[in-house]
Amino acid sequence: MKKVCIVLLVMLLSVPAFAVSPRAISMGGAFVGVADDSDAVFYNPAGLGNLGRHELQGSYGVPYTDTTDMTFAGAFKSRYGTFAAGYDALAVQYKYVSSDPIFPSGNATYTVGDMILAYGYPVADWVSLGVKAHRMFEQMTGILGNADYQAYGLDFGVLFRPAENAGIGVAIENLYNTGFTGSYGIIYSLNPSTAVGFSYNAFGDRLLMALDINDNNISDTDMISSVALGTEIEVLHDLFLRGGCNFAKNPY
Repeated sequence: MKKVCIVLLVMLLSVPAFAVSPRAISMGGAFVGVADDSDAVFYNPAGLGNLGRHELQGSYGVPYTDTTDMTFAGAFKSRYGTFAAGYDALAVQYKYVSSDPIFPSGNATYTVGDMILAYGYPVADWVSLGVKAHRMFEQMTGILGNADYQAYGLDFGVLFRPAENAGIGVAIENLYNTGFTGSYGIIYSLNPSTAVGFSYNAFGDRLLMALDINDNNISDTDMISSVALGTEIEVLHDLFLRGGCNFAKNPY
């Protein structure tokens, strides 16, 4: 049972991360250079420094069969910068079928998530900085046994506004991290990653275009792991049409 849990967790930990928040998901995950609402807590904490008000948002969805996703983000604007918290959890239910009497058939639930505290500050009108501390967790419960793993990471971000309608963002994730440890020791090491994002607003901010270039392992010679493209169009007042795509290399 112990070996089954370890093998399944390692396999699932190897799956590329999902985009977070409905807005960013609908834009293909291209949000590092946008980061203009409380979702910045997930993508680029530097964007928090530019928020003009307090924000609170959340979502719950069923993106796939037997899969649920819950997201929460809140930001508090103060004279000393913006403080924020975020939470995201993706849960997948599996039906385990076995002919081995030692490992009977049954259901198992795998949950992966992130709990975040972040801070952003506008150093100047054209640049802001941010930092994020987060606890990542992986949990397995059910017929295959119970396992619980966690890791802690520290991220940094910067967001430039060379013009009122343009943005350039850089986010470095897990620059300092503990790797995943838990029930059966260390099973997964985290590689620091980086993302560079570009955004541009046109037609009086009615059209937003975004591009993200991601490198999931900055120590690897292969510099580009995925590219995300997204757009947002305001068709009516406070009614938006969004679209995006994400091109990622096969990790296997």
